[in-house]
Amino acid sequence: ALGDVIPNTANIYFDFNPAIITNTFQTEFVNTLAVDSFDLNKITIYPNPTNCLVSIKTHENIQSLKLFDLNGRILQGKTIQNRKEEILDLTPYAAGIYLLEVQTETGKSFKEIVKK
Repeated sequence: ALGDVIPNTANIYFDFNPAIITNTFQTEFVNTLAVDSFDLNKITIYPNPTNCLVSIKTHENIQSLKLFDLNGRILQGKTIQNRKEEILDLTPYAAGIYLLEVQTETGKSFKEIVKK
């Protein structure tokens, strides 16, 4: 049931030596995480992977874009008004994986972009 806590320990044996007893770990049952409305086709990014330019399309107006590296550093930010399509230039960045935060009228979405 929700709120139940289950303690657990383990006895680990190596060869014929006495058991090594692990710390007690407690698992609590909680509500599942959920999103009321989740639309996978809400934001389209292409081509992905890309060499330099990537197009972002959405059914809502884009308010801002932020490009992050995998260390969480903001590499580029754009404020956009009343457009449902935008082009992002990745030419100055090395090949790798980047995260794009797209802020629309109804919230934020994160997408992965791969640069070849």
